Amino acid sequence: MKQRIIILILLSNFFISFSQERYVYEFEKIQGIDTIQKKEILNDLLSHAELFDNKFFISYYGNERIPTFYIKENDFCLSLNLDFSDETNYNIIGLSENQQFIYINGEGNHSTRQTQFGYKYLYIVNLKNNTYLQIQYYSSIIFWEPNENDPNELNMIKENTVNSSKIALTKNGFTVISNIFSITNDEKIDYDVIQSGEYELDEFKLKKTQYYNTVLMKFTPIKYLENIAIGMTIEDLKLVYPYISFIEKENIYQTCTDESTLGFEVWDGTELLGYVDNNLSDNKIKNLKVISPRFNFNKLNTNTTASEILKYYPKSNVRLDNLTEWEHIYIKELNIELVFKTNDTNRIGKYKNENFVKLKNGKTKVDFIQVY
Repeated sequence: MKQRIIILILLSNFFISFSQERYVYEFEKIQGIDTIQKKEILNDLLSHAELFDNKFFISYYGNERIPTFYIKENDFCLSLNLDFSDETNYNIIGLSENQQFIYINGEGNHSTRQTQFGYKYLYIVNLKNNTYLQIQYYSSIIFWEPNENDPNELNMIKENTVNSSKIALTKNGFTVISNIFSITNDEKIDYDVIQSGEYELDEFKLKKTQYYNTVLMKFTPIKYLENIAIGMTIEDLKLVYPYISFIEKENIYQTCTDESTLGFEVWDGTELLGYVDNNLSDNKIKNLKVISPRFNFNKLNTNTTASEILKYYPKSNVRLDNLTEWEHIYIKELNIELVFKTNDTNRIGKYKNENFVKLKNGKTKVDFIQVY
């Protein structure tokens, strides 16, 4: 227990120190929704409104500084509190094809002392269940100092850093391409700004489904296991699994000769989900070994037998690892390897010159699944 607590404290400190890219954005419930029914107020409100799709508008009515988002119905209006700011300009820019989501753009800046901050947000309002998302897609920081050599000259800019993401709306979400600019050699990625990828919307969340592969210069699918994405940050993992914890343990799942390396068991409450190698220093889930049967790979999980695997995927590659003496079934279509921690007494297969010949113990179940 002490070891688990220490690891969680270290991880919590890590989260405070470093912001990380997100894979999942949960919708927030709109807390303030008011109904305006008085005819004289409605007439006054609508007389100053510029309607989008003959129904939606943003107005400063009833508040001199902070605007409000409104929905016009037949004989009344709904006002929705989206936590708008008085330093930001807002515009309704679109409605989803299924009429469920409306998109609002917000742009603003503010200055303090010798620094100016700029920002842009995309608001996504879920009209079906009165929830919303606030996605930042631009941030800038400009820092300047007076020109000491000549006070009459313009201020000297010491820092100008811009994190900018372009968003292209699609039928079920949007595509993002991000870029960073800095006049210094120290480019700092602002992970509050949404990063490159393909994102899809459903009723409850925005989910990153593909990442941008800079080597191949194309979008590549992200592998998800339930709500765990390979490459997901631990911080994001804690959002979808509030009771997640990590216990440092010897790596008994490795397939190499070095048996002294450490890693972390991943627990959801009292259930062991899997194991990751000791690479949590970069705060990402990689090289996951799945242990829990709750994760399915197109009918396969750790309760699946060897015969069932070969029934569903008869062309799979079955091999014997000479180092561990364990048996592996690699499925190219899923890019996973199902591992059986067997030995000479309980082999699942028969081999000739180290080549798989046939299955002889098909009732044996998978010990763990290596996800690539």
